[in-house]
Amino acid sequence: MIAKYGKPDVMYTEFVSTEALTRVVDPVARRKVTADLIFHEIERPIVAQLFGSDPKQMAHCVQMMHEVYKFDGVDINMGCPDRNICRSGAGAELIKTPDLAQKIVDEAKRAVEGFPISVKTRIGISSPNELDAWLQALFDVEPAAITVHLRTKRELSLVPAHWTPDVVGRIVEIKKRSGRSTLLLCNGDVQTHKEAKEKALQWGLDGVMVGRGIFGTLSFFPLM
Repeated sequence: MIAKYGKPDVMYTEFVSTEALTRVVDPVARRKVTADLIFHEIERPIVAQLFGSDPKQMAHCVQMMHEVYKFDGVDINMGCPDRNICRSGAGAELIKTPDLAQKIVDEAKRAVEGFPISVKTRIGISSPNELDAWLQALFDVEPAAITVHLRTKRELSLVPAHWTPDVVGRIVEIKKRSGRSTLLLCNGDVQTHKEAKEKALQWGLDGVMVGRGIFGTLSFFPLM
C-alpha cells in the first residue's frame, strides 16, 4: 500500500537475524524467519535490514540477500535498543565495540563486490558525547550510507529526537571531517514530507529516514 500510494526513494524491510538465517534449517521455522524478506517488485529499490554480531555470518547473509533474495542492498542495524538483541552483542550494543562494528561492515562489503552496504545506528548509548568516536569509526569503513536515529539507546523513543545544532550539526561536521563519500541520513519524529525536506535542506543531509511517521499517512511521500 505504501509503495502504491506514497513510495519513498528507498524502502527497507524489518530487520532479520543473521544468526537465524544462518542456523535455522527446519522448513516451518525458516519460513517464519524469512517472512520479513518477502517483497514485491513495486517496492524496488528495496534494502534488506539485518542484525547480528558475527562478521562471517553477516558476510554469508549479505551473499544470500544478493544472490537468493535479489535485494538491492543490505542495511546493518546497529541501533536497536531491544534488550535481547543487545544481549547478543548486536543492535545498539555495537556502539560499545566499534572495532567489531568495523569488521562487520568490512566483511559485508567484501562479500559481494559493489553491493551497497549501509548502517542504521543511534547517537550513543547514554549520551551524544559518544558521537564523535563512534561515527568516525563508521565513516572510516565507508558504508554506502549511514542513518542516525537522533536518540541514544537508553532514550528508546521516549524523548523527542535531538534535531539540534549540538547533535545534528556535529553529525554533519563529523561526516565533513571524514572526507568519505558515504551518504548521511537522520531519523526521528518526522511527521510530514514537507518536514523531511526542510530538515534535509536545513542540516545539509543527503536524506531523512521515516519510520513511525508513515503510519496513518500512506501518501507521506507524494507520487511524482
